[in-house]
Amino acid sequence: MKSRSDRVSIRGPAARPVEAWILCACLAATLGCSTAPRLDGRPATEFTTSQVFEAAEAAARENDPGRSADLAEFILRNDFEFAERERVRYLAAEGRFRTGAYEDALIHYRRLIEDDPLSQKTNDVPPRLWEMGKLLIRERSTRIADFSARHDVGIEALNLLVARFPRHDLADDAWRELALAFREDGLHQAAADCLERMIRDFPEGEWTDFALFQVVAEYRALSRGHAYDVEPLLVAHAALRRYLTIFPDGNFVVEARKEQVQLENDITQREIAIADFYRFRNSLEGERLHLMNAARRFRSAESAALAKGRLLALGVSEEEIAKDSTDLLEPRSDRPRWAAATEKDVMESKRDSDP
Repeated sequence: MKSRSDRVSIRGPAARPVEAWILCACLAATLGCSTAPRLDGRPATEFTTSQVFEAAEAAARENDPGRSADLAEFILRNDFEFAERERVRYLAAEGRFRTGAYEDALIHYRRLIEDDPLSQKTNDVPPRLWEMGKLLIRERSTRIADFSARHDVGIEALNLLVARFPRHDLADDAWRELALAFREDGLHQAAADCLERMIRDFPEGEWTDFALFQVVAEYRALSRGHAYDVEPLLVAHAALRRYLTIFPDGNFVVEARKEQVQLENDITQREIAIADFYRFRNSLEGERLHLMNAARRFRSAESAALAKGRLLALGVSEEEIAKDSTDLLEPRSDRPRWAAATEKDVMESKRDSDP
């Protein structure tokens, strides 16, 4: 005789697949009825899709966005072939937006753009993405509770705006907001990329002056200091020259001039630090090379005078220091010379290669 546990096992759902299927179907139907929105006291499953849609539109007109969204999402889950699916998606998006469920709203707006990119409803999406993105990103400075998820939704909303509507009037505002958000997060390369994209796409925009100047600070922030990383400082200096060339009378010229002095002094100090390294290694040629770079690159820099004094002490003449050099990183004597091709060399090479 089988034990009780054996008898229970034999009568379980796995032994009776038909009974299990019926049980699951009944549970699904019960769950669907219990979670479906209700119309006139009855579950929406008892009405046609058109009737539920009419109720969703009526709720939107009656300023009940939550109910409108519930009904619209019910249709989206249950009728994939509904002819008015675009309008239903828009009702769901607007309902969630107006109730502050921004993550759900963003999902619906994204699907609306992807499924119906030429729809008239998509024209209303960029302002909504801008409002959501700006609100959620700026919450960072005012909310004490955990807001990281909402902050990320704001970033995603603005990214969607600039990706799908790159020429919209709000796109340059979105790029600026993204740059400021990334800067606050310490993501300076991402901030610089946003500013550069805005400069490229909106050269005559209202934020171009700001972007050209602000990107200098983002490049500078990528350096741990001139003693460690000089390349970001050189990039920042080049960006600063670009700003002063394009906007000689810009809103940030005074600050730009001060930043130029500081950058040039930092870059010069870097060359002096390298010269000190070679001096301690008793490499006179290396020390001389980098002191020459320091004295020549930015002659008005405060540290350039120090470099010049050390060169004079090494026996370098005033005339040699005063010379301009198109290539400040001249090779050391123990390295191969960098031979620049003359016009004669070019002509001879071309003649040799001709058939």
